[in-house]
Amino acid sequence: MRKYLLIAMLLCVAVAGYAKREKIHLNDQRRSLVPPIEAYIDAQVLEFEIAEEFGTLDILIEDVSGNEVYRSTIGGNKGMFLLDLDLKDGEYVLVITSEENVFWGNFSVK
Repeated sequence: MRKYLLIAMLLCVAVAGYAKREKIHLNDQRRSLVPPIEAYIDAQVLEFEIAEEFGTLDILIEDVSGNEVYRSTIGGNKGMFLLDLDLKDGEYVLVITSEENVFWGNFSVK
């Protein structure tokens, strides 16, 4: 039984190693040495690494034509947050807003 569990864990690690996790370069109004929010896209999963407390964050994803394809509100607490998306292949714009900040960046889904 332990052998099967070990094999399953190794397969998960191997599959995760082939995942294409890309950083979304976010622009904002302020320039800081350490970005307060970092975003990554991996196929259909959007990952946020939040370094500061922001309260509530509004997440908006638009296609390049400006059509809203996703909208959500998340807690802007320090840590990591994942969003499962269902996007078609294409180019998108990510906009993250809090009470005092706006972050935006482009990404693509292939």
